[in-house]
Amino acid sequence: MSPSEKARLFQDLAQLAKSGISFPKAAQTLAKHARGNSAKSLHAIGERLKAGDTIADSLRVPEAQFSPLEVGIVSAADTCGNLSAGLDHCAQYYESIATAQDTIRAKLRYPLFLLHFVAITSSIPSLFGDHGSISHALYGAASQIALLWLGLGAVWGSVRIILWKAQTSILLDSILRALPVIGTLRRDFALTRFCSAYNMQLNAGISVFLNLEASGRASGSPVIQAACATVAKVISEGGSTSDGLTATGVFPEAVVRAFCVGEETGDLNRELTLIAAQYQQAGLRRMELLAEWLPKGLLILTYAYIGWGILSYYANYYRTIGSMLKEM
Repeated sequence: MSPSEKARLFQDLAQLAKSGISFPKAAQTLAKHARGNSAKSLHAIGERLKAGDTIADSLRVPEAQFSPLEVGIVSAADTCGNLSAGLDHCAQYYESIATAQDTIRAKLRYPLFLLHFVAITSSIPSLFGDHGSISHALYGAASQIALLWLGLGAVWGSVRIILWKAQTSILLDSILRALPVIGTLRRDFALTRFCSAYNMQLNAGISVFLNLEASGRASGSPVIQAACATVAKVISEGGSTSDGLTATGVFPEAVVRAFCVGEETGDLNRELTLIAAQYQQAGLRRMELLAEWLPKGLLILTYAYIGWGILSYYANYYRTIGSMLKEM
């Protein structure tokens, strides 16, 4: 499913959950009116729920088309009895992604137009060659446009595969976290999910060990999930949660400080609510920045390509003139 489809689906499920309708009943109700990928997903979830699976297990089946990230958040929210909060969180997350994608698509139109224009105009000189013809020029333009879309498709497909694999691979997650802007963006949203899930389960009285395990999964980050195991070990040896977070070297100072202050004051819920909101806002700002500069980056590359083509044309032109003068 696309981010916009997921956002809408989670919004509807959250609204039904808030009205007191059970998740199985909500999925069944929406399935009657759903189409496409949403219908397939809801029917798959409904079948698994009828078979006796838990909500989290029903989301894990491939036909449901949900990633470990969504499963982790919904599972944590369901465990603490606040399913609607988890569904709301997923809806907000995918709505922000869908908005960013719409912005990127809108701003990519001009650079894509330029690339198509260059592909067509660069084939015009072939009309005036020794064997020039309209069919030859059209073939050249079509070949360049096909290569353009094959390249864009390969890049887009590779990015989607990497992002999907990064939800279960510590190595890929670590590499992405090291990238500028994108890495910080992923970290911000992962920490938002971790703190939100921890807070929800803290309210429900879930033990700290189960809380860490579930919150790690809800983060959608294998790095954070592995770090939670280290935190649990520190706690089992008599340390505090903030001590464990510090020992991992994965969690930023702001998160460690929030846990430390919350543990000392006995108001960890408030600290987690504040820090989750801060990282969510930071993630949204970086999402807007990415949506703003990604199309600009492609536009700059397009201008560079056009400039290189102009320089190459004149270099060949003067080289030909020079060769003709030497033969005279």
